[in-house]
Amino acid sequence: MKKKLLIAALTIVGGCDHQFGIGALEPDAGVTDAQTSSVGGTDAQNLFPNGPWVGFLGPTTWTGHVEGYQFPSGSNTIRLAFAADSLGRLAGVTLLGDGPPPPLLMDPNLPYPPDYLALAKQAPNGIYWAEGFAYSMSLGYSEFSGLGFDIQSNELWSDWCAKQAPVAASDGCLPNWGGVQIVGANGAADQCYQQDPANGRKTVVDCGKYELCVTNHVCMCSTAACVFDQTGYNAASFSLSLPNNLATGTDYGIANDPANNTATGKVAGLFAAVANVDFTQDL
Repeated sequence: MKKKLLIAALTIVGGCDHQFGIGALEPDAGVTDAQTSSVGGTDAQNLFPNGPWVGFLGPTTWTGHVEGYQFPSGSNTIRLAFAADSLGRLAGVTLLGDGPPPPLLMDPNLPYPPDYLALAKQAPNGIYWAEGFAYSMSLGYSEFSGLGFDIQSNELWSDWCAKQAPVAASDGCLPNWGGVQIVGANGAADQCYQQDPANGRKTVVDCGKYELCVTNHVCMCSTAACVFDQTGYNAASFSLSLPNNLATGTDYGIANDPANNTATGKVAGLFAAVANVDFTQDL
């Protein structure tokens, strides 16, 4: 069966409350530059979709549990909220774990979250995924027997990147220079600096910001502005097998069939290995 392009769109509807609604996509709709630089958020108080919707699937929300793995909070829960139109295009978000969302962004000169370095050290392969953050679905497909999509870890830094000042001769949020990290003795904080190759001058930088801007390159900057880099760092890929009653293409979700409201899935990129996830539709 031919796979169809998945396009994600997330609309911020709550201002300072950071509540999120998921908007429908028209048949010829695309995602604008403004949308791709502003999706996601620092919490997920309202993951339930609001219409209008068209097509064979949605709006629908699912709760899953990962087999054999846990997020830092101890939770193994993954929540999905999405819908698809008649052409198989999806809009939705993914929420990981049950931990609190990251704090509000305060100082763009410091890493985000403020304890990012410690969090990254605890994460599998050093890739940090935030609990309580609404990651947008992207780069996937929808068909009657199943669906797949990606979420981008860099989306967490969309607001942080937008507050970074472009740097001359660099496509990131710090100069494109080499750096040195000095590990602190006796529990003292590490110290980091960059060295200007033109004159050898050293500039002290926050170690967390250096890792985000240079090592992981979470921001992509032009001469005018910075946005989160949608091509780098890490993506997690989901694939789900949906219940058989979607095969006709005539049902709008499966909320009326509680005996057939489960789905099996796999996720790669969140943990050390591919993990199985068992989902149940929220009725």
